[in-house]
Amino acid sequence: GTIYLYFKSKDDLLISLFESRMEQVNTALRESIAEVPAAQPAQQLRAFIRAYLKLVNDEPAAAEVLTIELRQSSKFMKEYENPQFADFLRQLGGIIQAGQDKGQLDDAIPAHIAARMIFGMLDELALAWVLARQPIKQSAISPTTPGTRPKKFDIVRAADWVVALVFNGLDRTKETP
Repeated sequence: GTIYLYFKSKDDLLISLFESRMEQVNTALRESIAEVPAAQPAQQLRAFIRAYLKLVNDEPAAAEVLTIELRQSSKFMKEYENPQFADFLRQLGGIIQAGQDKGQLDDAIPAHIAARMIFGMLDELALAWVLARQPIKQSAISPTTPGTRPKKFDIVRAADWVVALVFNGLDRTKETP
């Protein structure tokens, strides 16, 4: 009960946790790209993706809160403006825009949209990884039959897969649609 002296509700507690954690994430991501020369935005993008998924791997409890618990908060999803997440997207979009400006990255997709697309990939991987660590629950189809656990995978190695997909796509023929 004492926690409610500091927070009005569970939603307020989750939002406070999210803000604090995302501030730490944003700082860590800034540090990871600061190690790469500004003249190399494509390398900064690689560093950003790798650093983000390494954070997920290194702090699974925080990843679980950020990927599962917050989605269950209607206040977070509907009312909260999300300044730290906006900073995350600005940082990622800024790297992409710099790469586009230097001709290193394709400018066919606006940087702010590409940033959201890349985040979507990272977020889905983090969610799948976190859920793979959850205990097996009963199947929704048959309450007496256990469900199957998603296959575990190396989330840090998945950073290389995301980078490959972002930079090379899936089309081996390299024809433009």
